[in-house]
Amino acid sequence: MPTLHTLRYAPLAVLLLAGAAQAAPDGTARERYLQDRQACMSGNTWQARDTCLREAGAALQAARRGNLTSSEAERLDNNALQRCEVFKSDESHAACVARVRDAGSGSVPEGGLLRESTITTITPVPQ
Repeated sequence: MPTLHTLRYAPLAVLLLAGAAQAAPDGTARERYLQDRQACMSGNTWQARDTCLREAGAALQAARRGNLTSSEAERLDNNALQRCEVFKSDESHAACVARVRDAGSGSVPEGGLLRESTITTITPVPQ
């Protein structure tokens, strides 16, 4: 069970791991794994040691398979498009993809982003 003392250092551990990731952007997957493993062994992470080591190993395997090569922006775009898969009709799915790809308009001055799109549907007059 995490204590207040342990939780106090969690943000520091995250910053240390992020710094290690930025320090060697051109390093190989093996070098990155060794850095992650060292952080796990030193206890400078918010995870339990065995969980941390398992995650580091999984990241190494994913990098070797080529699953960690996309840029952050590309990964976020793919994630947003995957959310459109919940729509079953072609029309709803296409509208979702259009919103994700900024086919609509709108924004929020306070820093957020509101997306809006309008679809005009002509329905026959009931007889």
